[in-house]
Amino acid sequence: CYNVVFSHLLNHVCCSINSSKSCNWKVIIYVLVYNIRNSGFKETSKLLHIPTEGQIYKFKYSQNNTKYYNCYQNGCPVNIAVDLNNAIHCRQTHKNLVHNHEAQNEFIKKLSLINSIKFECANRMSLKRSSVRQVYDENCKKAKESGKMRRQLINIKSEALPKAPQNFRDIISIFENPEIRKNYTNSKYDNDLPFYRGTVIEEDFGYSIFVSPTMCNSIMDMPTGEPRHYLIDGTFSVVPISSSNSFKQLLIFHIAHNEHTFPFIYILMSNKSLNAYIHVLQYIQSNIFDMKPTTFTTDFKYGLREALSQIYPQTKLKTCWFHFTQAVRRNASKLPKFMSKLNKDNDVKKLFRKFLILPL
Repeated sequence: CYNVVFSHLLNHVCCSINSSKSCNWKVIIYVLVYNIRNSGFKETSKLLHIPTEGQIYKFKYSQNNTKYYNCYQNGCPVNIAVDLNNAIHCRQTHKNLVHNHEAQNEFIKKLSLINSIKFECANRMSLKRSSVRQVYDENCKKAKESGKMRRQLINIKSEALPKAPQNFRDIISIFENPEIRKNYTNSKYDNDLPFYRGTVIEEDFGYSIFVSPTMCNSIMDMPTGEPRHYLIDGTFSVVPISSSNSFKQLLIFHIAHNEHTFPFIYILMSNKSLNAYIHVLQYIQSNIFDMKPTTFTTDFKYGLREALSQIYPQTKLKTCWFHFTQAVRRNASKLPKFMSKLNKDNDVKKLFRKFLILPL
């Protein structure tokens, strides 16, 4: 197929030369549209490949139906002009100039490799859980400079993935797609078990809940008499960005076991009201599993602690020492005279530090 196209272009050029009054034009054959997987160029590419030279040119500007290109190699003096009325005619803008470097065949191979990986990201990743690293390692083992390429692949992958939800209704709508639900709602390690457990939308709040089935099953398999100590913390700074500002908090439940803590429930919430926390705890108890808590450790959020007291009245509530010191420091900073004394008087500093460790 390529040979047929090339022969057709060659005949066209020969006819153009015979009919031309001037022979000042240096005629070069090139194909403007390349297959993205085989040649390394897209139709909209600003790079121009001259196969007969083995050289690459980059677009500079357009003027009077003519496109001007510089050689891609920095420092090379060769420039060409392309007549847009007859896109197979090129001429050098300055006569008798030659390339001061070898043909750019290796660079052409690299572009082909890059676009091969891009093709894999855009097509294979859209419905399958393949990581950028996996595609990169499979297609680009010989590439030396990988950082920029990997960033490009991440952008391409994001275009192929489902659009980021802007509110809780979007989350419901996206996961109603059976193909997306099949590939993105189950656990990565227990593929037959769901990680996404549902979205709730009420009049004054909404939330989506995700649960690790592996950790959840491990907790349920714990001996009956073994105490279950849960830690709950919320982050407001690390939540999905949305145009409607619907996502305000990511609430995370941890289980303490063998002197380690393991996160296993993730709840994306619209607010931190008492009603929202009560609804979340009731949903977990009714639809996920009975946590059978011995103790809860939280920060000083009133809504969360009050909800825990109402749903689990027999469970002991503890507070986090880190959040205690954080709250003391935050309130101390609101007292200018005290802060001035604290910064200047070493005795006050010692007393303040002793006060911070009183809960311990």
